[in-house]
Amino acid sequence: MTENETLNTKEVAALLGCHPATVPDLVKRGHFPNARKFDPTRKNSPLRIPLQDVLAYQEKQLISPKTEM
Repeated sequence: MTENETLNTKEVAALLGCHPATVPDLVKRGHFPNARKFDPTRKNSPLRIPLQDVLAYQEKQLISPKTEM
């Protein structure tokens, strides 16, 4: 994988271990700030998410516990 590589929702879901339908929700919540539609002129254009955004999200999830003790 290259530094500037972008991934589709299925690829991101595979890396995160989640369902592909979860990925657009993560985009809407701002977890992947550089995500873009492949063709912005098409309503249902697939998302492209930079690998760097996904790696940053994974790192943040490892550092920040989801629940407090």
